[in-house]
Amino acid sequence: MNKKVYEAKVANYSDYSLYKEIKQYLKEEHYGLKHNSSKLDILYEESKNRNDDIYSEATNDALSEYHKRTSVKYQDFDNKLNEKKHDGDVDLLEHRRIIEGLGIPKDELFLCSVNGNSMQNINIDDGDTLIVHKSKERNNGDIIIADIEGALFVKRYKKIEDEIWLISENVSINDILIKDNMNFQIIGKVIGVFKRIMPMASSE
Repeated sequence: MNKKVYEAKVANYSDYSLYKEIKQYLKEEHYGLKHNSSKLDILYEESKNRNDDIYSEATNDALSEYHKRTSVKYQDFDNKLNEKKHDGDVDLLEHRRIIEGLGIPKDELFLCSVNGNSMQNINIDDGDTLIVHKSKERNNGDIIIADIEGALFVKRYKKIEDEIWLISENVSINDILIKDNMNFQIIGKVIGVFKRIMPMASSE
């Protein structure tokens, strides 16, 4: 379908149909399943001409669906490290001793719990806890925590010419190409991982 035909088709969409089409393209285009940015540009322009909220809501909903399986969750540093209980078989007081041994001021660090398996090839697994140094500086290859439209992701940072990619370490999870219209920032660099300790299966 050529550009003019697609523009005419999109112009006849209802707002809801436009929202659904944008959401689908965002899920596929941003995460590597489609490479037809011209169609997404047409959708963006059409939504801007009507109501900016259409594109914004489609973006948030597309990311929310992706976020459910490949995300991290911010944890309050003091509350987490002061808990007087065990997380699986890992003593949280031992976590505190390890972090204090890093020699980095506490206010420069935060923790994130991992939800999903997008980074499993580098031994970051579902249920792990990440130690993150607050920093917006990044180099190619760094493992970073990125905020995309309010959702947090752990990915490998890679810049190729003028494009920024957030790389997954799992072939079944698509990489994320950062677009100009995405609200994106890097909030920290991963400097350590507390592994989730699984309880031993009962022999009974």
